[in-house]
Amino acid sequence: MVEVDIRWRPSGGRGEYEHVPSDVLLDRRVSLAIPGYGVTIETDVSCVIRDGKPRLRRTEPNNRSRLNIPPLVAALALLPEPRRDKNTPVSSALEDGYIAEQIRFGVLEKTAETVTIEPLSLKVRGLSRPINLRARYYAIAAAASLIEDSALKDSFAQLVGLSGWTGLDAAKNVAKSLRAELERHPTVLHSINAPATELEDTPKETETAPTQHVPPPPKALSAEEAKERYRTHRVLERSRKLRDAKIKHHLSCEASLACEACGFDFGEFYGDIGDGYIEVHHKVPLAELPPNVVTTVDDLALLCANCHRIAHRKRKTLSVLAIREAVELRRKHTD
Repeated sequence: MVEVDIRWRPSGGRGEYEHVPSDVLLDRRVSLAIPGYGVTIETDVSCVIRDGKPRLRRTEPNNRSRLNIPPLVAALALLPEPRRDKNTPVSSALEDGYIAEQIRFGVLEKTAETVTIEPLSLKVRGLSRPINLRARYYAIAAAASLIEDSALKDSFAQLVGLSGWTGLDAAKNVAKSLRAELERHPTVLHSINAPATELEDTPKETETAPTQHVPPPPKALSAEEAKERYRTHRVLERSRKLRDAKIKHHLSCEASLACEACGFDFGEFYGDIGDGYIEVHHKVPLAELPPNVVTTVDDLALLCANCHRIAHRKRKTLSVLAIREAVELRRKHTD
């Protein structure tokens, strides 16, 4: 799938950001296909050249009943509307107002006059990682089909059925109302905000050929690691595929699965019964991640059981470096 971007840049002296599309979208009217919803929405947006620069332009810019791309993408993802004021304070809380620096789309269909794209990810100023929009739309669609509360089910039906709507304000009002309702349904809200489940094992086609590039470790691997289930107590699910990917990547660089903090090697100490065993630790606790982000192998560390327990012993998770320094200090005193 070809991927394209719509980026934000400061606009002249107006103190606002404007939208800059990728060249692939130029001279075409845009339709949005929403993953998981099964709908395609014709927008009021075309990609044109203005003053020698690519820009998004609406046919009727002052008509609030027509559909614009960035606020519609946010509304259908149950996210607040992005701010356009470049002086918006940087915050990790989306509700505080945010600048959407980039939306990435996949091109589904393209003719000489039209292009159909689906939202894939949203890069927000102040967040280190993009929000996986595709995973979020599917999570919302799944929640809509599973919810039992009749009023909430009706609200979801309004949101997911937006293909017949023509009013942007109506879409934003439904999304705002539904976000407020979900505050009373934390389990549903948590399922929507959970980290994305995705395994990217083949390179994507891009609109321009990249320069010489050495493939990085599998950073686009993520897992639905925070899905809640209610048993005798609440648990957060961890994905085994992410654990396995971390171990596989580590063994491609190192000879053994020694603890990254203290150096303990289960295979070396226990022989065959300990071979291949290690615990995988999240450097940033899942509860502190923004919604729908991709967890990567770089976010994980390999720890023995003791060091893993110590990492989570305090309210603030200890870094691997802090544990390693404590171990080294202790060894110096005992030598």
